[in-house]
Amino acid sequence: GRGIGQATAYALATHGATVALLDRDGETARRAAAPLPAATAWTCDVADRQQVAQTFHRIADALGPIHILVNNAGIWRPTPVLEAEEADWDRVFAVNVKGLLFCSQAVALGMVARREGKIVNIASVAGFGGSANWSAYCAAKAAAISLTLALADALDPHDIQVNAVCPGATRTALLEAIERAEPGSTF
Repeated sequence: GRGIGQATAYALATHGATVALLDRDGETARRAAAPLPAATAWTCDVADRQQVAQTFHRIADALGPIHILVNNAGIWRPTPVLEAEEADWDRVFAVNVKGLLFCSQAVALGMVARREGKIVNIASVAGFGGSANWSAYCAAKAAAISLTLALADALDPHDIQVNAVCPGATRTALLEAIERAEPGSTF
C-alpha cells in the first residue's frame, strides 16, 4: 500500500491490469487502491501462512486467476549484528523471506496448472552486501534473492518466470525510517 509496492500497483493498473493490493494495514491498502480504476484492497499479514492462503483464495474467487505476483512486502528494523534481538531478527525474516515464500506458494499451483505466470520479488542491493547495523535486513534480502533462484528453478519447467528486482535506496517511508534511526546512513 506504500512506496515501491504502491508505485508498482499504479504502473500495472495504468497498463490495464486488475490489481489486488495487500497490506497488513487495511486502511493503507484501501487508500492506495482508491484512485485506481480496477483495484481492490485486502488486509493481510504476509508473515502468516494461513492468512496468506485465505486471502489469495478470496482474491482468486473475486477477481479470477492470478497471473502476476509482485512480492514487495518488506520491513526493516535496526539489528546491529553483535546485539541483534531475536524478536527483531525473526520479524524481519518472517515478512521479508517467509512472506515471499507464502505468497509465491499461494499462486504457484494455479500458475503451474495454467502453464503461465510471472512472479517478481522485490529484493534489494542490500542483499549483495552486509551492514553492521542492518544485519537482519541484509541477510533477509540475500535470502530473498536465493529464494527467487530456487523458485525460478522449480517453476521454469512450467513456463513461469520468476525474477528479483534489487533496487538501491529509494525515497519511501521505509528509507525515511532508516534515516531517522541512523542519520546520515546510506546503502
